[in-house]
Amino acid sequence: MIRNRLLSIALACAALSLTPGWDAAMADEIRLHSGDTFQGRLLEETAEHYRFEVHVSQAIRETRVFPRADVAELHRQTPAERAFGTLQERMPPGDRLTLEDYDELLAMANAFLEEHGGSPQAQQARQFVATLNEEREQVAEGSIKVAGEWHSAEDQQRHRYDFNAMVLAEELREQLEQENYLEALRTFDTLLTDYPRSTHMIDSIPAARQAMEQLKPIIDRLILDNPVRVERREQSKLGLPADQLARLERGIAAEEASFAARLEAEQAAGIRWKSYSAMNLDSLEATRDRIQETAELLDNKDVAELRQSAERFAEGMALLQRARDLMDEKRFTEALDRVQEAQDMGAPQENVTAVREEIAAARAPAEMPVIPPPPADSTLDDLDQLAGNPLRDAMRDQHAEAEAERQRQQAIAADQAEADEAARAEQERQRQQAMAEAAQGEPAETEPTPDVDPVEADPEVTEIAPDSPADDAATPATPETETATDPEPAATVATTGADDSDSTAATTPPTDGQPTAAEAEAEEDSGFASMLNMIILGLAGIMVVLIVVMKVTDLGAARRENARREKELAEREAAAKAEEEQRAREEAEAEAAEQAAVAAGTHGKLSLEELEAQAAADSGATSDEPSADPEAGDANEDEKLQQQPETHTAPVPQPTARVSPPVPRS
Repeated sequence: MIRNRLLSIALACAALSLTPGWDAAMADEIRLHSGDTFQGRLLEETAEHYRFEVHVSQAIRETRVFPRADVAELHRQTPAERAFGTLQERMPPGDRLTLEDYDELLAMANAFLEEHGGSPQAQQARQFVATLNEEREQVAEGSIKVAGEWHSAEDQQRHRYDFNAMVLAEELREQLEQENYLEALRTFDTLLTDYPRSTHMIDSIPAARQAMEQLKPIIDRLILDNPVRVERREQSKLGLPADQLARLERGIAAEEASFAARLEAEQAAGIRWKSYSAMNLDSLEATRDRIQETAELLDNKDVAELRQSAERFAEGMALLQRARDLMDEKRFTEALDRVQEAQDMGAPQENVTAVREEIAAARAPAEMPVIPPPPADSTLDDLDQLAGNPLRDAMRDQHAEAEAERQRQQAIAADQAEADEAARAEQERQRQQAMAEAAQGEPAETEPTPDVDPVEADPEVTEIAPDSPADDAATPATPETETATDPEPAATVATTGADDSDSTAATTPPTDGQPTAAEAEAEEDSGFASMLNMIILGLAGIMVVLIVVMKVTDLGAARRENARREKELAEREAAAKAEEEQRAREEAEAEAAEQAAVAAGTHGKLSLEELEAQAAADSGATSDEPSADPEAGDANEDEKLQQQPETHTAPVPQPTARVSPPVPRS
């Protein structure tokens, strides 16, 4: 079994020996008698065994111990090979390295050349130095290498959205290769949130699914093992001295506090894939729920629709690039049109804003000659005459802006004129309607309704207009009065009663912009009614509060009364129970004493002479003259036996009158 396991490890190492950055020739090699060969680094050599670091992969190392009896051959690295192997592991340089990273690699390569300049590996080390210097210059200019390709600073700025998404997708791939599944899912969450319309996000969905498939069984196993781990930790505390137990508990508390602080920091940073701990069951369950939620989200995504949206997004980005090209040609108006089209296609607002700012900076007065505004009556034909003039485009832009402003002002003026005309028409319509209503109500002036008294109908009216029906009835009409009277709608309707007051207020036109008396009175009544309603509502609210307080108070008093009654009842029951127990004890003691007395009289059998002597003694104690009748002595003796329980040191009340049985005679 051990042999098969060693063979499997050997095959795995042989399969991974071709991993980039790992050279099998630049490592120690150990060969067993069984034929298995392992490559790595010799850590320790003793008389009994070899401790060997086996290179499972570029990032994974495994330490194994081989007995000397099992080792057939050992190949040791030279110092030059060992130093070059360390340098070779980091070549070629990775992606997204900074100037500090290149300086560190150059220092390592130069140190190797200084120490091992005559070794067979020196030539390859010099090639490494040349490559590092070349790439360092590009990084110093602002370029970045992503997925083996270089991107200049200008390209990064122009394709900022797509470039950032590409960097995140590359980080996701590397984290998945390193089996760092939690960080890979965090990177994908950033892609999904910040760059949802990028093709790199769509292409990263399979990698995210793979990360979740690898992480889920790990989380499930940790959840199952959590109770065992916690119990094992608690059992480890048993039997420890006080100082070691205190140190262990401090360590556990510090670890839990550190994990809680990390979770809090991730929560503040908005990280949705939070860290988990094997000893924290809540964090494990939260990670499992997050995996299930993200898997369902990806299942509901329509990849085809997402790709179509990404294509439209790519078209928008191409329009932005076209706008930049037009800006370089000084065709700013067309460039702004392309920017607007890109925004309509769904290009990121960040990129759209950046291109607009670039165009505005290119059109700044400091970078272009001052051009006088075109005449107000100039046309496009006049501008076409400037063909070949470098100022033609600038003048065309100014003319377009002036024309747009003129059209906007004309539109505003037209809207204002239309609104004024509508207002005048509405005023004329209201005036015509008022005159028509006044003409229809004119017969009511000469024939007032007999059943309705104007004063009784509206007792609030104290002043009557001179042209009201009441004045006509009191004063005979004369020709002069009739010819001088001008039937105004306001005068004729003011005293016609409460039923016509509303129509009067509606049809009477205001004089000099001031409200009529009816409108002022109606407004005053409305304000008074509103204030009265508010007062009534306030009083109603106070009454409701008082009722609630009274209910609560009565409920509290009832509860207290019930509690008091229950307490008194409990005290009475306790007293009755105690009294009953005392009575039972007293009865038991009385019965026991009586039985003892009976037993004493029954078992104490005396002779006839002793009984006669005792009876004589008893009769002498109670009477001065002794009785000569033996029957009397027997009666005295019976009476003595009956009275004996009453002479007990602790008298017990007799609940019932009992008579002791007679003493048997000899």
